[in-house]
Amino acid sequence: RIIDGEKYPGIIKEKKAAQAQYDSAISRGQSAGIVKSAGRKLEKFSVSINVAAGGKVNFELNYEQLLDRKLGKYELIIKVKPKQLVKDFQIDTHIFEPQGISFLETESSFLNNEISDALIKTQEETKAHISFKPTLSQQRKNPDSEQTLLDGDFLIHYDVKRNVAVGDIQIVNGYFVHYFAPSEMPVFPKNIIFVIDKSGSMSGNKIRQTKEALEKILEDLNPKDHFNLIVFSRSSSKWKPTLLQASKENVKSAKQYVKTIHAQGGTNINEAVLTAINSLNQATYEELLPEKSISMIILLTDGEPTIGKLRTEKLLSCYCCTLHFIYFSIYF
Repeated sequence: RIIDGEKYPGIIKEKKAAQAQYDSAISRGQSAGIVKSAGRKLEKFSVSINVAAGGKVNFELNYEQLLDRKLGKYELIIKVKPKQLVKDFQIDTHIFEPQGISFLETESSFLNNEISDALIKTQEETKAHISFKPTLSQQRKNPDSEQTLLDGDFLIHYDVKRNVAVGDIQIVNGYFVHYFAPSEMPVFPKNIIFVIDKSGSMSGNKIRQTKEALEKILEDLNPKDHFNLIVFSRSSSKWKPTLLQASKENVKSAKQYVKTIHAQGGTNINEAVLTAINSLNQATYEELLPEKSISMIILLTDGEPTIGKLRTEKLLSCYCCTLHFIYFSIYF
């Protein structure tokens, strides 16, 4: 933060200690500020400020974020929800990739012809710059409105050039990371059964996060994929009798079904996973799935079974006899 022209770098402290120091400064009438993440969602921050008489305070928030590469491109999401007209609004993004930038694109739900000239993109071999600086008049929903047009996500997509067959290795402070993204390998159709824990221990934030994640995963399915949903607590039940192709209509129907899932009951993991295994085996036997495809189960649960077979080694022995495909398990 900058107080009366002097820069004070922030210090990361335990929540109670930081709050105590902030409260102490307020009681003495000093300028003070505290920035903290709001809840479990780390992209939300709250700022509390106490400004001494005649003082001026500017807050500058710096943070690091891991960019995920999905479907052949990196995505940077910038939340734009000012809730009001902003005199000096600007998104200023600089990208540097030593390997080179292969493409760059931006999109947003609020971009239209009237506001598009506020967006400037420049791209060089290894650098790119995106500037979005709408004027007050461009931010208005209409010329006489005091409501802002800016309400949504501003998305930046790009990818890097990958000329080296073995990928790219970066080394910093004795640590290394190896990026490997083969571009010419065939994409095999997937046969996925999502096994979702809806037992009582999943109530509250866990089931909400599970449903949000599942809806996002469903959106990313390839139209050539096949999928089904199995929910379980004391017992398990299928969304559909067999796997369906991931068409827009089927994905939309599955997302509507996910919204109806509520947490209650015990945790019978064994029955649910065996149901998923049998469903995949039956679909394969009846030749309902593509010949060259990959079958998998994605299990979303928060803990140990409480009903049915309870010991992990016994559960695994049940699965090993019939398991001929990839098995993923996601725990909270």
